[in-house]
Amino acid sequence: MSEIPGTKEELRVLIAEKLEVDPGEIADDDDLIEWGLNSVTAMGLAGQWRRAGVEIDTKSLVKDVTVNGWWALLAAA
Repeated sequence: MSEIPGTKEELRVLIAEKLEVDPGEIADDDDLIEWGLNSVTAMGLAGQWRRAGVEIDTKSLVKDVTVNGWWALLAAA
């Protein structure tokens, strides 16, 4: 997988790896904070994506902390 997920499923797998859970357990609209996502992880992902060329910041990520929300941001970038 590249630094930037190319599909929503790749994004889900990346998030699941960070949270150490099975990707199939995370639904598109689940609150990732309830799954254990913290600000350090969100900042790390935002930094990774910025280094790969995506204009995204942590503030944008925390507005909708779901797979759907993050995919919308990545797809629009």
